[in-house]
Order: sequence, then C-alpha cells, then structure tokens
Amino acid sequence: MVPGTNKLETCVQELTRLVESFADQHLANKQALQELADDDPGAFCIAGIRLLAAAKVTPAVRYLVQLLTRGRMLTAGLLDPKTSSLPDALAASRIAVEAGAQLQSALEMALTQALQASTSPRNSVRILRILDLMAAAGAQSSWNSFQLELMAYPDKVVRSKAALLIGRNVKNIAWIGRRLMDRDPRVQASAVEALWGNSDPEARACWAWLSNPRTTASLRMQPWDSTGSPTTVVWRRCWK
Repeated sequence: MVPGTNKLETCVQELTRLVESFADQHLANKQALQELADDDPGAFCIAGIRLLAAAKVTPAVRYLVQLLTRGRMLTAGLLDPKTSSLPDALAASRIAVEAGAQLQSALEMALTQALQASTSPRNSVRILRILDLMAAAGAQSSWNSFQLELMAYPDKVVRSKAALLIGRNVKNIAWIGRRLMDRDPRVQASAVEALWGNSDPEARACWAWLSNPRTTASLRMQPWDSTGSPTTVVWRRCWK
C-alpha cells in the first residue's frame, strides 16, 4: 500500500535529515533509522529509494542499504513502479550495489517468475523493468542463463530489449551476428546497437558485412551509415 502524500513527505524529510547527520559510530543514529523503517516500511522504502537515486556512497547510505535489504524492501521497491520510477530505480540500484547490496539473485528469481507467468502486456512491462535493473546492477553472469527464454519470448519488444542488453553484456560477436539475421527488425536494430563501440576483429567483420549493400538489401534495412550515432543508426532504419 502506498502511503499518503503527507506521511511520505514527512518520512523523506526525516530520512534525509538522519542520513545527513549520520555518524557511523553513533548508535543513536542507527536506532533512529531503524525506528523510522519500523514505523512505516512502505514509506521508508519509497523514501529510501528516492534518496539512494540521488546519493553517493557514504557510511549513512551503506547503513540505509543494509536496512532496506534486511527488511527485504529494496528489491521489492525497485521492481514496483508504484514505489519507484524507473529512472530512480536504476540509479538507486547502481548505488545500492556500490554500497554492497547483492541484487542479482533476487532479480534472477523475479525474472524467472515473470517468464513463467502468462504472457500479457503487463507482464512484458515487468520483464522489461527487470532487464533494465539487471543491467544497472551489473548482473553480468545472469545473461547466459536467460538467453534462450528471452529470445523465444512472444513479445517483440522484450526480445529486442534482450538482444540489446545480452549483446552489450555478453559481448559474444557470433551471438550478436545471429541476431542480425533475426526476422524481427527491432531485434536486428538492437544487435546493431549492441555492436556499437566494439573494435574487436570479429566486430569489425560484422561492420564490413553490414556496409555491403547486398547485405542490407537482404536484411531489408537501409545501407549502413558508419558516421551516424547509435541512436541515429537505429531509428533511421526504414523497415519495409
């Protein structure tokens, strides 16, 4: 349940005050933060993620992350769009990991459950959020485990996002190359974007292949413009 506006703002102000005045060795500071968490876990979670999104790692932030993790609030709050906006959730997850939080297992479990659930627009939105959080949290070893399920998922937007994030994180040029041959133009565009900035010999071979008009004709995309930015390249495609 989302707390009322007044109560939430009060919690945000009090949490900000406690964090700013925090002394690592001062037991009263830790007790005050614990009491705030116990008083209204929902408000504390929302306020905590909001604060983390704009924070740098300090002893106070480390202790805040410990409280959110100990109460199993952090991952739940990051996954819930009612608790945190996606930009705040991504920023907070990066800081939380830097502060010592272990998010990978919980995010993997959430993704497993979402992939096993019935296909629906709402579930696709949840999967996309989880994928963004996994990327932000640096869950590098997770991608190999979910490649097959993600690339077989019925939703094309999910498949496109997965192609981009897996390609960027796994950096397997052969795998990215296969995505360039995908029937879905969104997946092809994501594969192109995943290659961007990669100067490995195999990646350069892919760029040369993409610059061939015969290749682009067979893939039904415009000829590759090597001077464009990643965003320009992806969104200037004219799919037939």
